[in-house]
Amino acid sequence: MLDSITENAKKATAYTFNYLEAMQLMQKAIDFVAFPGCSYPCTGAVEAWDQSVAIYTGSQEGADGLGAGGNAIYALAEKRCANYNNCGQDGSSSSGIAQINTKILGLYAAGALAAKNGQVGLMNYYKKQIAAKMTVPFIRKYCCAHLCLPSMSWFSGFVLF
Repeated sequence: MLDSITENAKKATAYTFNYLEAMQLMQKAIDFVAFPGCSYPCTGAVEAWDQSVAIYTGSQEGADGLGAGGNAIYALAEKRCANYNNCGQDGSSSSGIAQINTKILGLYAAGALAAKNGQVGLMNYYKKQIAAKMTVPFIRKYCCAHLCLPSMSWFSGFVLF
């Protein structure tokens, strides 16, 4: 039981940190653009936005997005898409890249363009959309802990990881 609690505490810490850090870096990018001294192209904003993408995806995914997993939110979505058959471009497969990851990376790309062009309003819009979609893997993990794998400890579902 103690090993399970320790493992879940580690996962909760890693996923929570990744989520908060990704949000903070997007806000940093927005602040760069909102600051009057940032002229086109605002490289500081683009770099901060790209750092947020790096935190979300992690360092083990590889160029094709089908890496060895890891502890980032991207990897959690990859693990859970098979449970819900929503992998692939149309979200109807049990293998491939999680559809939610494809959507989030598309929003990140649009946000990077908005950062480059100094469009604060669009950056805020994309940040809110990304934040909402980033919660999907957490919710799926919680549901899977209770519906897919009923033998999992109650603690695992409680911390959502």
